[in-house]
Amino acid sequence: AREDLAAVRRINPDYRDAATLEREAYLRPARAALQAGHYAEARAHLEAWLERHPDDIRFRVLLDKILEHLRQRRLARIWTLGIGLLLLLLGVVYLLWISFQPEPKPMASRFMPTWRPMPTPTPQPISAAWLSKANVQVMRLLEHEGVVTSVAFSPDDRRIASGSHDQTVRVWEVVSGRVSQTLSGHTGAVTSVAFSPDGRQIASGSHDQTVRVWEVVSGRVLQILSGHTGAVTSVAFSPDGRRLASGSYDGKVRVWEVATGQLRHTLRGYKGAVTSVAFSPDSSWLASAGDDWTVGVWKVTNNISLHTLHGHQGAVNSVAFSPDGHRLASAGSDAVVRLWQSVE
Repeated sequence: AREDLAAVRRINPDYRDAATLEREAYLRPARAALQAGHYAEARAHLEAWLERHPDDIRFRVLLDKILEHLRQRRLARIWTLGIGLLLLLLGVVYLLWISFQPEPKPMASRFMPTWRPMPTPTPQPISAAWLSKANVQVMRLLEHEGVVTSVAFSPDDRRIASGSHDQTVRVWEVVSGRVSQTLSGHTGAVTSVAFSPDGRQIASGSHDQTVRVWEVVSGRVLQILSGHTGAVTSVAFSPDGRRLASGSYDGKVRVWEVATGQLRHTLRGYKGAVTSVAFSPDSSWLASAGDDWTVGVWKVTNNISLHTLHGHQGAVNSVAFSPDGHRLASAGSDAVVRLWQSVE
């Protein structure tokens, strides 16, 4: 059959049998996607072919190269922003979480009434040596019965809190890895957890539209904060421990008094869900992210919207202040981290 096909092609070089045409139908869009830099799309075309023809060595080799490229893109990247300031970026297609490394001596925030975008810093890829030494799994924590959506270290690094689709919050002892508390009471998936600055309380937000505040040692519920009309997506304590902020699918940010559970402010202005909230180091300002592509900066004490920051080309999934309060980072589904600088 191969000799016959070769003979036909000598007569008509453009001849393609059915098998070749089928193969090229998968390879052509894969090549186009690679040339455009759309590696995930190229991977999908190759995997679809290999499901039908698992012994195709050429496709297998090309797929292995794409998978290695995607693996390299998945590595965390570190951006140097200044003395002691490192920005960690996670994700490939979109960014879900962002955080600043704390400085040895955090300074009070000194906000100015204007924000401007900063130049994009040059990423410094993590070396293989760093990964082999630092990126080591110490233990696996396996008690949850559903997807784990959020984790947080206590201020003294002795405990970890985790929230899950199994509707519980679990508190783990870091040294032993054992569960010291299982906090039950939510009637929906737990989406966000946060420790209070003194480490004595944990806040949790849930799809059941409530925020719960728990006592770490006893595991009892101290407050059940109701008022959101959509799933709660994010919770954050103010650094002074006096306030608790929550964001929700209802497009609102609510600010609560921790001691009494009283609602102090309801911050409006989003056209969609609020996805993340974060306080400035001096507890005076609150940043929030939304799936309407915007970042909000609020004056907590008087419920004033200071700025709405535009620039992302997709939902904004996370916000974080730098330890000195002069910078704000936002990460979005557009696979971009934006840095905002407070200026006079």
